[in-house]
Amino acid sequence: MFQSAAIFMTRDHVIPTSAKGGDRRANKVVCCRTCNKVKEDLTLEEFKRRTGIAIFFSETLLGIRIEDLDDMEAINTSILSTRKIEGRSIKFGGKPEPRVRVTTPSSIPSDPE
Repeated sequence: MFQSAAIFMTRDHVIPTSAKGGDRRANKVVCCRTCNKVKEDLTLEEFKRRTGIAIFFSETLLGIRIEDLDDMEAINTSILSTRKIEGRSIKFGGKPEPRVRVTTPSSIPSDPE
């Protein structure tokens, strides 16, 4: 018996829900369960680095690299500034690195003088 490929697929949130990415349709992509588990709440660039994937198949298919998309910097900043970091690290090449939170100008309280 053949198994359907659908049992190996899941929906991944490009901007994690933990980073306020929401559950709307535009934020979801089809992803294999293994990759989705590995991605966790990483940015796509961090996910590439963790897995050692230089170019995603979709980048080849579409002819554009993720890093070259106009809104990727804003998306990465949003993910990095809102994700939960307490007590967690990210493993790259088997070596843990501390998670970082990016401080954006809008997240710094202004000094009322």
